[in-house]
Amino acid sequence: MSLPMLMMTIPALVGVLVYNLRRWIWVQAILVCGAMFILFVLVQQTPVDQLVVLAGRDMYFRSSWEILGRSFVILPSDKHILTFIFVSVFLFALVGAMVSVTILFYPVMLSLVSIILAIMFVQPFIYAALFIQIGAVICVFMIVDYKYSEVAGALRYLAFVSIGVPFILMAGWQMEMYQVRPDDDILLTQASLMLGVGVLILSAVVPFHSWMPIMARKSAPIVTAFMIGVVHAAMFFFLIDILVQFDWMRNNPQFFFALRIGGILMILTGGVFVISQHSFGGLMGYSSLIDWGCTLVAIGLRLSDAVGIAAMIICTRVITLIVWGFGAGRILGANNSVDDLRLKIRRNPFATVAMLAGGLSLAAMPFTAGFPARFALLQLLARIHPDYAIVLLVSGLCAWVGYIRIISEMIDLSSIINGEMYRKVSENPGRIGFSVFVVAFVIIMGLVPQWLYSKVSIMFEHIAIIIA
Repeated sequence: MSLPMLMMTIPALVGVLVYNLRRWIWVQAILVCGAMFILFVLVQQTPVDQLVVLAGRDMYFRSSWEILGRSFVILPSDKHILTFIFVSVFLFALVGAMVSVTILFYPVMLSLVSIILAIMFVQPFIYAALFIQIGAVICVFMIVDYKYSEVAGALRYLAFVSIGVPFILMAGWQMEMYQVRPDDDILLTQASLMLGVGVLILSAVVPFHSWMPIMARKSAPIVTAFMIGVVHAAMFFFLIDILVQFDWMRNNPQFFFALRIGGILMILTGGVFVISQHSFGGLMGYSSLIDWGCTLVAIGLRLSDAVGIAAMIICTRVITLIVWGFGAGRILGANNSVDDLRLKIRRNPFATVAMLAGGLSLAAMPFTAGFPARFALLQLLARIHPDYAIVLLVSGLCAWVGYIRIISEMIDLSSIINGEMYRKVSENPGRIGFSVFVVAFVIIMGLVPQWLYSKVSIMFEHIAIIIA
């Protein structure tokens, strides 16, 4: 039996079942969580390319799957990234059942898991572009429905992915020609250029970033959080696969310079616009842009320590987005007026605190989960590129100011401090308890980040070894 085929088929089949049960939200969530648990066990426990006895039968799990002349291959280095994906989807599915989601959230989520696995497994890499494009089209059905009918964010995302994919295809064509004419170095240079441009566009480098803030303002909060935290991370994993496969790419200093410049542009743009936002969604969108810029800068430094920082940023981003999505899912709606928003804040104080904790962590506020990795990157940049460090510091301060300003405008802090707000809550004990738990977890991860770092730093250890 082929392990890649099994792992790609399970979410697709469960997705069909979930689609037919879309009226029962908790049943969908349980099925998705169950599928992710099975995939987690498979990736952790299944011996690859070895004969094992399972339930009295001899089983042989192959590491590859050949179909239509192409291969899907799972590598030992994929184990930790796959674990991150399955755990992240499990948590998003669980939280999604507690808040407002689009009607196709769970079926599309499972379809995207299969597509992300295909992007990681397919050989040669050029065919990953096909799955990236398919994934972008499917995402539209998750982002938009009858409640969240604003299509601007979904169309921007689809358009930008459609712009980036042809560059990946052209890079593949150049590489095929290079195999025929290996003495022609111009072909390899052109392939590097095309691949670099395509990766930067897919990574939402400025000016291909606008889908993030638009989606954060107009789409369901947990859907936006899933798009930014997990789906967009697939593009980053695609970048990692490129660096692992092609030594001429990871030995190209211009490519890493482009990653650093692209990341700094994201940080700078996010800092410029985040301070002027008048909505919690807009703040989250531009804070995410800054955070993803930090990830590109960290990889662009081409240092083993920076790769570990990038892994930490990616994982803490998912944690903070889940917390933000849970809180914002109770507060933000498709068409909230200012008065409606203030009323929901007064009636849902614990969800409000969760939304603020997630947002401030995404903005790397001290004593939150997002701060340690951001501070480590700032220290690293201060030694190597002081000008980058200044841009990062100022942009981070702008995000803090943006949150402080909107909190002062939208929330009556005195009623929170004296406890008056908590006497008029409309939240049930389960949601209150979950809010307290996730907020406490965000704070604990900010105070004691070593435990999480030791777990997530191994996710990119294979790339840290070969690029340093």
